[in-house]
Amino acid sequence: MNKALLYGIQRAHFGEIEDNVGEEEEQGESSTAYQKMNSCQYYTITMALYIVIVTLAIFVSDLSTIFDFIGAFGFSMSAFILPALFYLKMTARSPSAKYEYNLTGVTDSSIAANRLGCFFLLLLGSVNMILVIIKTIDNDHSDE
Repeated sequence: MNKALLYGIQRAHFGEIEDNVGEEEEQGESSTAYQKMNSCQYYTITMALYIVIVTLAIFVSDLSTIFDFIGAFGFSMSAFILPALFYLKMTARSPSAKYEYNLTGVTDSSIAANRLGCFFLLLLGSVNMILVIIKTIDNDHSDE
């Protein structure tokens, strides 16, 4: 198992990771994200989402098409893209990154090789997502 992952699990298990909860939330005054958002931004995003949903409801006749798009996006993101992005973020080119995540036994060349593999995973996940979306669109047009 990766040393950085083990280190993070140990820190979380022994309570060394601090809570990012604000004082007002600890006292029971919880607020939701939309209350903190600018009202113009909130209404713009809400209307844009509403228009997208209504447009999809009008033009998409088969619900399996929507599920295919969601599946292509979700699988590619969870299996390929997000793990690679997390590793790339964790091994950013800062001088303290190796020591912050307790990667002292890991050489720079192995980190470089792993980062190269992460870029390959990003490419593979993106190609996978595009191919499944193209297949879904092709199957949708051939059914008509």
